[in-house]
Amino acid sequence: MTLAYSERAIHDRLAPLGRRSKTAVAAANAERLFPLYMLYSRAVCDMSTPVVLRSALDDVWAAVLTGMTNTSADPYGSALSLVPKDDDPTWVSESAFAQNAAAAVAYAWQVWVTDDAQQAVWGLRQTIEAADFAAQSDTQGPNLYFSPDALVEAAAAAIEHDIELAEHSADELLLLVEESKTQDSWAWQVAMRWQI
Repeated sequence: MTLAYSERAIHDRLAPLGRRSKTAVAAANAERLFPLYMLYSRAVCDMSTPVVLRSALDDVWAAVLTGMTNTSADPYGSALSLVPKDDDPTWVSESAFAQNAAAAVAYAWQVWVTDDAQQAVWGLRQTIEAADFAAQSDTQGPNLYFSPDALVEAAAAAIEHDIELAEHSADELLLLVEESKTQDSWAWQVAMRWQI
């Protein structure tokens, strides 16, 4: 099975959904990228930043599930502050994953704030880019046996699944939270097999 990944088609499917549903799709994809941020943190020996990103992502989920936000928190600013810069002298190959993961959380928050489907599309693009980077990377080591097509297809399938759940019913959002945190996603598999 080959899924066609079309940002226009995704936008058109997300646009009519309510804010909670759109945000849940974006947050689920950010959640799936979180293990790749942990991989980056191990690579640079800094385990303090995942706590900040986790808190920002938890704030997004809290907004989705309760409809309320923590007014003292700034998930967008927190997530953006964790995006490694391309010219950072401490750049490692895993920094690309950190860029995608942190940006996905920032976009998820922006979906909540703006109710804009385009913000969700940009967040979902982070998932495809991370999968493509993992598949194309020559640093993945001998234990990462994914073809480029298989990884990107797995990422696209996860996006498709999340959108289908969100389209089905707002009652499915809790299931979306639970499923996005399981350790059988493509990103968990990459993080577990990646060679640092």
